[in-house]
Amino acid sequence: GWVTALTLDSSRNATFAGTVNAPLAIFEPLASVSADIEVLRIDGDSSGNMGIFNIYRNGANLCRIDTAYSDFNITPQTTECDIKLNWNNSSYKTAIRVDNSTGYVGIGNDDTFSGTTQPSYPFHVSVDATFAGDVTFSSATSAKPTVTMLNTNADAEPSYFYFQKTNNSFADDEHIGRIMLRGQTEPGGGNANAVHDYGRIDFQAANTGDGAEVGRMTFMNSSAGAIATALTLEGKNATFAGDATFAGNATFSAGNVILG
Repeated sequence: GWVTALTLDSSRNATFAGTVNAPLAIFEPLASVSADIEVLRIDGDSSGNMGIFNIYRNGANLCRIDTAYSDFNITPQTTECDIKLNWNNSSYKTAIRVDNSTGYVGIGNDDTFSGTTQPSYPFHVSVDATFAGDVTFSSATSAKPTVTMLNTNADAEPSYFYFQKTNNSFADDEHIGRIMLRGQTEPGGGNANAVHDYGRIDFQAANTGDGAEVGRMTFMNSSAGAIATALTLEGKNATFAGDATFAGNATFSAGNVILG
């Protein structure tokens, strides 16, 4: 008997009752449309049933694109299919690659994660990265998180950790970097569990004259509820703000020892 394959309504909407097979489908607005217009919609219902966009190759389902309520999902359907975000349309160089077998995310450029190269870590950045905002490492596991700077080069050079400040108006006593050691106050009292600075190291440019530059490092500890200077290193000189206790011998090879 007869069955409906295509329905056209008075609003020029077309409804296909079955599968549409075509080597190429083109959706474009009419020539009379002068603004952006929706050309394709895959809809779902309030129960979570949704339209699914599947990508096949030679009859095998490689990937699906769908929505789960408020989420937008791109999901490989075979272990051979990774998720890749490419740049440079002539050679398909990969900027972001998600390994389908591990879930690892690789970020790079210059073809780092193109081809068959996979990310080696859960978050693998293979190029220099600049973060314009704050970065927080957080864990509820004991002795975590840890930060490791690993250098596997066979030469004598180590890894480097830089604090750098540049403003084109650099002056004496400019602060370059600061390390803060923070904890909390005890649970009782009016400031219960408040964040408190227990230790601090300041790095300054004491003298910025060309050829006469002098650095200053100030070591501070919390004392009587407030942060206070314990030791200042400026150039080759060291100044203790409090008592200095030596458990062993103290040897001074040159210069004076001033007590007062």
